[in-house]
Amino acid sequence: MTFHLRKGDLSVLESMSLPDEETKQRGEDIFMRVAESVLAELRSGGSLMGDGGLLQQFTKRVIEMTLELEISTHIESECGNSRNGYRSKNLLTEFGPMEVQIPRDRLGTFRPISTARWERRTSGIDDLVMSLLSRGLTTGEVVDHLREVYDVASTKTTISAITQRVHKEMERWCGRPLQSVYPLLSVDAFPVKVRGTEVVDRRMWAAVATDPAGQMEVLGLWLDAEGPRGNQHSFVTEVFADMRRRGAETVGVVLSGVPDADEAARRAWPSAVVQPAISRTTHAAVRLVKKYDVPALERGFREVLCTASEKEALIAEQALADAWGRRYPRLSEEIHKACNAFAPTLAMDARIRRALISFDVTTVQTMARFRKAARTSAQFPSTSSAMKRMYLLCRSGDFPNNAEQYWDATWHDAQRAFQQAFTQTLAPPVAPIRGTRKIT
Repeated sequence: MTFHLRKGDLSVLESMSLPDEETKQRGEDIFMRVAESVLAELRSGGSLMGDGGLLQQFTKRVIEMTLELEISTHIESECGNSRNGYRSKNLLTEFGPMEVQIPRDRLGTFRPISTARWERRTSGIDDLVMSLLSRGLTTGEVVDHLREVYDVASTKTTISAITQRVHKEMERWCGRPLQSVYPLLSVDAFPVKVRGTEVVDRRMWAAVATDPAGQMEVLGLWLDAEGPRGNQHSFVTEVFADMRRRGAETVGVVLSGVPDADEAARRAWPSAVVQPAISRTTHAAVRLVKKYDVPALERGFREVLCTASEKEALIAEQALADAWGRRYPRLSEEIHKACNAFAPTLAMDARIRRALISFDVTTVQTMARFRKAARTSAQFPSTSSAMKRMYLLCRSGDFPNNAEQYWDATWHDAQRAFQQAFTQTLAPPVAPIRGTRKIT
């Protein structure tokens, strides 16, 4: 199939944003001719996607026409230069591989912008690879996906080379300045396996926080050099010190996912309320019940946390222990232990506790994505590779489980309660905005 595009058409398309009705009409005529060509080809049995598909042909034609415009402009601006035929170049695009004819000039000074001299892939392929890796796919799975869906032959080495361009971006992100105030902060760790002379178990720490406007963000990732057998208390102290160096001077409530972080958080932010993560405190109790009883038990713990006062919380705690203790005799003791761990926050406003529950659920989902990516990769060839994979996961910026509307409403209710509870430490209220997890 041949698309009916003329040399002047591309310049018309480029100028369609100008307030010129004649130019816009000519652009519409071009699109109409393309649509008619596509429809005629589809009716005759042609395909839209895949090797030899209409989109692949159209992309090839647009690239070559752009190159023709570029070399015409270049030759006109350079005296004594002229055309010198073409050379072929294999290019990987999101519509499949294609062979593009690159025009040449006599003096060899032509450097195309649309297709760089040594470029073998379009930016769409690089963005696609980044997106797939950020969803937790391994390099091997990305290679298989490109081959099956886009008919693009690639290798694990090529995929790794594509991701190398985010290395400097990752370094800037890891050292970026933080805000001075975070009402909520959660710190947790998950295991990763790194391959050196032997496969070593390491721990990667992640910090998720909410700023005064209600936006969630991952503050950073830190990979422990010594692994789970090292001095975790010392390392998490360095993690908190790094956050303070980057500007996080004040924290309202700290939810720690591991016991090593409790005392270190109290030293880093003396005015903060340090509370073990809700999922961590209820874990022992949840393990004692059957799978179909887990949602009901978790709902019971949430009811204890959401009571109007500390006295009502004690009554709800006893009722929960009595109700479940009849079915699971050992569970009563674990329920009391878990509720005792809630003590630092039970004296707070109920709106703050509801925000803590929502924040804890979101951070658990975020950490689950990190753990899934670590399990899927099995083992990383280097520490840099492990950091890069988890950074790409952060880079996607998706709010876990599409819960942003619920979090936005929860934070709107809790914001003023935070200001009242931490009047000496937190900044003045900021108008609540959409609560998405961001990377800055």
